[in-house]
Amino acid sequence: MIEELINSYGEVGLVTKENILTILKQKNPTTSEASLRKQIMLMTRKGLLQSVKQGVYSLNIKPIYYFEPNVYLININRIFTNKYPEISYCIWSSDSLQNFMVHQPFKKIIILEVEKEQLEPTFYLFSDLNFNVFIQPDAKAMERFVMGKENPIIIKPLIHKSPTLKMKNCTVPTIEKMLVDTFCDSVIFNIYQGSELQNIFNFSDKRVAINYSKMLSYAHERSRKPELLNFLQNQTTINPVKFQK
Repeated sequence: MIEELINSYGEVGLVTKENILTILKQKNPTTSEASLRKQIMLMTRKGLLQSVKQGVYSLNIKPIYYFEPNVYLININRIFTNKYPEISYCIWSSDSLQNFMVHQPFKKIIILEVEKEQLEPTFYLFSDLNFNVFIQPDAKAMERFVMGKENPIIIKPLIHKSPTLKMKNCTVPTIEKMLVDTFCDSVIFNIYQGSELQNIFNFSDKRVAINYSKMLSYAHERSRKPELLNFLQNQTTINPVKFQK
């Protein structure tokens, strides 16, 4: 089965559910929807196909990207979870994007997202421990205060349905969340905009597995899905089959 798909669609590297059904029906014209789903599930589990979005699969298997927090972030995570063990959160660092960039920034920022009502208590928790911490800084504050500090921590609200996972007992973002947040939070990620933002998306797409359904669903939660689609269509080299309906 996979050989037929590669022979027919290997040059493009992408297949749709309809493409797979066509191949299956060449062998068995009575192939059912249930049989199609089973074949896709088996090939995905065996690592022969990789989901790109709902109904679209890649024949070029790429590694899953996992953001691994360093000792400093693990310590911040420990402080927060010890104080607020029941509060939803997400923590990561902007230097996790460096593998997808051409120009490497000299500074990094740490992003700690918490439930909205927890913003001020979290700020005071780390401020009292002499961390360089800021709540949702605007452009002026970013330029005058944040970027001049060592390891600044930015506290911001955690978006509903943020795609996250667990690494080293820390709740961290998936690559889809990192990309959407970098696109949406242009004030915080000011030095990652313009051509560098294009690099981040293009290199991410080439090097790691991205689920565009998950990415666009999260962009919808952030009320920025149309803008992100426009950016993907007009400012990146990503195959539009991956994100278009």
